[in-house]
Amino acid sequence: MTTFQVHYELAKHNAEVSKSLKSEFVGWSIVVLYYAAIHWVNGFLIKNYPSEFQPSGHKSRLDFVSRKVPALYKPLRQLEAESEKIRYEPPYWKNIDAKTAKNIENDYEKIKRDTNQ
Repeated sequence: MTTFQVHYELAKHNAEVSKSLKSEFVGWSIVVLYYAAIHWVNGFLIKNYPSEFQPSGHKSRLDFVSRKVPALYKPLRQLEAESEKIRYEPPYWKNIDAKTAKNIENDYEKIKRDTNQ
């Protein structure tokens, strides 16, 4: 299995874990969905920019995405921001409404769709 495929497999796994958490732990479901998105993006970048992209952290990934695949920047950054608020700004995770959750899922679906072409 090639490196990009490993990332795609982990993205699928994380998405399944996210689904299993959604009904009881919506905050952690979103955090795991963010990590699924990261692996879709990593796989896509490794596949399409093999000599240019080396995963080395969130900031370098975002910088690379903003330069090479700007359509993915906003949804990835929004997922990252929500994940950070959930993890580091209690009690934010308790106040996630259905509209916010749907927007987050839409960002994830855009990333998944755009990285699987």
